[in-house]
Amino acid sequence: MTHREFRALFPEFAAPSWAAWNAIEDAIFGVEPSDPELVRRVTKRSTLPSAPVSEFWAIKGRGAGGSRFDARAGTFFGCARSYRLAPGEKIYVGIFGPTQKQAAITHSYVRGLLHSVPVLEQLIVAETRDSIELSTGIVIEVIAAGLATPRGRAYALVIIEEAAFLPTDTSANPDTELLRAVRPALARVPGSLLMVNSSPYAARGELYRTWRERFGRDDDEHVLVIAADTLTLNPTFSAREIERAFHEDPTSARAEYGRGGAIEFRKDVASLLTDAAIAAVVPVGVRELPPEPGRAARLHFDAATGSGEDAAAAAVAFEGVDDEVVELAAVRQWRPPFSPSAVVKEAAELAASYGIVEITIDRFAPGLVADVFRERGIHCEVAERDTSAAFVELLAMVNSQRVRLLDEPALLRELQRLERRAGSSGRDIVSHPMRGHDDVAAACAGAVLASKSGRRTSICGHCHGIGRGEDDDAGCRWGG
Repeated sequence: MTHREFRALFPEFAAPSWAAWNAIEDAIFGVEPSDPELVRRVTKRSTLPSAPVSEFWAIKGRGAGGSRFDARAGTFFGCARSYRLAPGEKIYVGIFGPTQKQAAITHSYVRGLLHSVPVLEQLIVAETRDSIELSTGIVIEVIAAGLATPRGRAYALVIIEEAAFLPTDTSANPDTELLRAVRPALARVPGSLLMVNSSPYAARGELYRTWRERFGRDDDEHVLVIAADTLTLNPTFSAREIERAFHEDPTSARAEYGRGGAIEFRKDVASLLTDAAIAAVVPVGVRELPPEPGRAARLHFDAATGSGEDAAAAAVAFEGVDDEVVELAAVRQWRPPFSPSAVVKEAAELAASYGIVEITIDRFAPGLVADVFRERGIHCEVAERDTSAAFVELLAMVNSQRVRLLDEPALLRELQRLERRAGSSGRDIVSHPMRGHDDVAAACAGAVLASKSGRRTSICGHCHGIGRGEDDDAGCRWGG
């Protein structure tokens, strides 16, 4: 069954709103598109592939229908193509989403397509929360990219959704690592296809590199790259919503939705620290420094509730004297779910092991955290700078090599992915990328800055009010 015969099984794809994706699908499989002029516009090619491509990259706006298109492609490769299988062998169709929520959406699309056509529904052998096994010997998997283990499998089709926003919990370059894992698995199946479908973000990563190197190339018969705004691919999307987004934040909207046929990578987002700068202040293999009698240290605690997605983290740094280099000594991370009181107990024990009785904490939850630490003999002070400002100062210390960090993978991943971008107030904001985390990096920055000389802000142990000096709770009505 050809791809055109397959999509004819579903009346919805005959609607005019699907004309762009249908024409692009024709080009993927090397046949004359139903609308060749549109395909030339979105690929910037004068000649289109005359045979099926092995890679398809779509840089597109939000709401363009990409997930639905991915589900259709996955269902086609699972149901309508034949493969040479050894006895007992299974071939996979893998759809990797950036989050479990995104994976669940695409999985529901796949299920809906299969169950909407009786002849396809009869192919279903078994269904689980994230996979569908078919009598064709194909297993369609829809899973979060961070949980993916594609090595050792044979893939007929791999779809990577929102490649610019993959989680960075296990790698600073998750898109690169995932591609390295799946390409050998695709090579095991003749006629296999890699599809990458994502909105653009920063000018980095595999999506940006492929766009820069492959977009508009007529001489590449194996790779097809499109770049198009939301309304070009899905004319039913709300033009009013797009106009609202452009009115509120034009820079973001140009990357999220695009306009006039074009979509852009964000020019206002840049990595804070270079790999070379980080490497210069990280002693290879040094994961922790033991306490040193007589040497002062500071601890910074980055709090979390234990029930959300953020981790709690703590870092210890030895104080620098005058112009001496500040040394990071230890880092700890507690991933949710966890008991906040149990985490505070462990953080307090870490502080005690370095002889620390005063620590700094972030500004968002000082009261309750300070209370629990106080019960364990630890006094809390609010950090002078917010996390963004702390990262900016850490940048200066790293670039001037006035700090030594630790060869701790979680810390280095987060530092490598920190972003500097313009805020609505005009002040630069430094934070983690979308779907990323910076908890360990924030604890590190807080500890390093607390270890420099300077006045810190205390929290009243009675009323939790933020003071301006060591004696600020003297006037508290709860005590003196």
